[in-house]
Amino acid sequence: MEGPLAIDIDARGASIRSLRLRTPAGVLELCLRYSEIAVLQPDPYYVGAMVGRYAGRIARGHLQRDENSCLLARAPGERHCLHGGPDGFSARPWQVKEYTPKIDDSASCRGSSRLILGLHSPDGDQGFPGALDVEVLFETLSSAGSPGVGFAYEVRASCDAPTVVNLSSHAYFNLEGWTAGATVLDHELVLHAATYTPCDAENIPLGVIASVAGTPFDYREWRRVGDVTGDGRPLPLGLDQNMIIDGTPGTLRPAAALRSRASGVQMFVATSQPALQVYSGGYLGSPFNKFAGICLETQNFPDAPNQPAFPNAWLLPGEQYRHRTEFQFTCSSGTVS
Repeated sequence: MEGPLAIDIDARGASIRSLRLRTPAGVLELCLRYSEIAVLQPDPYYVGAMVGRYAGRIARGHLQRDENSCLLARAPGERHCLHGGPDGFSARPWQVKEYTPKIDDSASCRGSSRLILGLHSPDGDQGFPGALDVEVLFETLSSAGSPGVGFAYEVRASCDAPTVVNLSSHAYFNLEGWTAGATVLDHELVLHAATYTPCDAENIPLGVIASVAGTPFDYREWRRVGDVTGDGRPLPLGLDQNMIIDGTPGTLRPAAALRSRASGVQMFVATSQPALQVYSGGYLGSPFNKFAGICLETQNFPDAPNQPAFPNAWLLPGEQYRHRTEFQFTCSSGTVS
């Protein structure tokens, strides 16, 4: 790797396949990844993928707009549409539209790279109405005067008929350098979220917004991920909850921070999205172990198309869907090198 941070993107699913950070102690792999021989297709864990057309759950796969309704595709045996259906964007080959290995080598920048991937989703794809054209930009972020480095992704989409859209990266992070058997239970987490959307037993939002005070989801100050996770604790299978990010949606603002005292690595997440799905990997299975990584999925609310009190999820012809998420990394044992 030439720089302090190296990211590998796979055009299949617009997926983050590797994220390597050079620290004073060595190079750490910060994301879960498959070995070449172990890749599962379709991937039930969405490892590193860009999920859509609609990230999260849509109740009973049902969409209603005015007098028109449609039924979305669901995985066999599932009642709800999850992450855009069983053949969603995470399983598709995206097209490389632009690739620039290094776009700036000035005194104020260590050198950045960018990649733009595109996807066309036709009308009726997985039951969704309207054709949708999507682009996702990945770019590295690094400044010579800063101890941190990072990357960002920015999603843009347009349609030819009213449709719903909600895209998010499903990368699993482990700041101690992912290895077999590792977990994130000792990682510490802060969420810039004073409210959340309570769910029923099937993880479908109830349509209300509630305070995190007095709940297992109150991470407004640093707490171990494992404080609420495991046998005998409030959330035996860990965190899997939509959190509402403080501040104004549409503006880039802090969403979360994650750190490992063992490695000294900290990650800071900022986004223009309204919410963050925090998922600590409690449903992971072979070739991974439970809680091997944590997802911080910036998104609109799950089931927002069916919930009048939730942010608008519909995109109309002539409008542009657009959001940006940034991840920054520092190391307390020294600057990333």
